Amino acid sequence: MKYIVEKRDGALVDFQIEKICSVIKKAFGSLHKEWDDSVIELLALRVTADFDSKRDGNRIHVEQIQDSVEKVLSESGYTEVSKAYILYRKQRENVRRLVTKMQDHSSLIASYLSDERHHGTWSNAEMIREISADLIRSFWNDEIYDEEIRNALKEGQFRICEPDSLLMYEKTIPVAGTDSFSQMLDLIRTIDQALRNCAGRICLQTKKPFRYKEEIAAFFKGSAVRFAEKETKNVCVRAEVFREEGNTLELAHRAVQVRRQVLVQLAQAGFFPHESSLCGSAAEICFCTDHVPAFEKQPGFAYTRTKALNGSQVFDQLDHEMEQLQGKELDRIAYEIQFEGQAQKAAAEVLLQTLYSQYPFVNEFVITTKQTG
Repeated sequence: MKYIVEKRDGALVDFQIEKICSVIKKAFGSLHKEWDDSVIELLALRVTADFDSKRDGNRIHVEQIQDSVEKVLSESGYTEVSKAYILYRKQRENVRRLVTKMQDHSSLIASYLSDERHHGTWSNAEMIREISADLIRSFWNDEIYDEEIRNALKEGQFRICEPDSLLMYEKTIPVAGTDSFSQMLDLIRTIDQALRNCAGRICLQTKKPFRYKEEIAAFFKGSAVRFAEKETKNVCVRAEVFREEGNTLELAHRAVQVRRQVLVQLAQAGFFPHESSLCGSAAEICFCTDHVPAFEKQPGFAYTRTKALNGSQVFDQLDHEMEQLQGKELDRIAYEIQFEGQAQKAAAEVLLQTLYSQYPFVNEFVITTKQTG
């Protein structure tokens, strides 16, 4: 019998068993499980047999097919794959709900204009920015993360970077050098386009010093652009962990994995034009705790260490850090060295050279100053 599938919008399309095979493979792939094509085909046939009794004539609704996929995977002994498919299905539903919510733009505008905080400071650009940020933050917190993850985020156990965006965390751009003013302008355009279209931050990877570095850093104020001499990778999602106890690390893994899956789905749907780096990028767990707890590496994750150190005690603190990091497989280590008052540029450069020489396994040192009094 030739089945006709009724989609959510009421449209009718021919049934294609290949689509069932495809979603089952995606569920296996999300768990890094291998599969045999003959097994996938057998499961797909069982799905068609399961939903056959639910059809109305030769018509079957897409939701009924998906219910059968969940049931067949679970009854065939693939419980974890069934759970992965349920998660995939929920995420697709949440993306559809986001689109619907974005279409209800008039109520969002009214809410912004009626907020007393904005009286006297209204602007079209600010309204668009704030509405977009609130909408996206709500999407992640209310529709993607489960209650346990939401509570952990609210309690400050960890945070997801770029919480109010649908961008990847950081894109790496290799730079051979900027020897001319026109090359600098070209690089600025490339960075600006990447920040607009795909990433919240940019890492310029260069193996040698180049001209106009300070000008580029000044043009992109804040922490949107950083420089690295050692090899770095694109980072899709980054979670910063602030607590060592309990199941904080497990929850951070889950939150990162869920967010990454949503972003990859958006990328595959063409949400990031001319951008393919997101699908193959890493997910990052960054330890910002006093001590780095023992952890077991998971496929597709990078594990990093970031901490602020007191400039006047930097060598003692670094020696202590090296002791407690022994035996822990970290992919990247970075420290912020904090000084009170304005630091001399020449002295800062000498200190950086000394630190990189004595601690070559550290990927990045950054010196910052804060004014006193």
